[in-house]
Amino acid sequence: MMEGPKKVVGVLLSLIVLSAGFLDYWSYSQAFHTEPGIWMDVVGGRQTRRTSIGLE
Repeated sequence: MMEGPKKVVGVLLSLIVLSAGFLDYWSYSQAFHTEPGIWMDVVGGRQTRRTSIGLE
């Protein structure tokens, strides 16, 4: 009898996780297409004001 509710919860949890991943990718994609070089300092290992947290 508990198989039904567990299955529903599992499906809902999976949808939530997959949706969060998709929305994160969508946000990254929009930022990348707006400014293609936005992540190159991070990929290259250079620290800038944009990538440093609390450091001036």
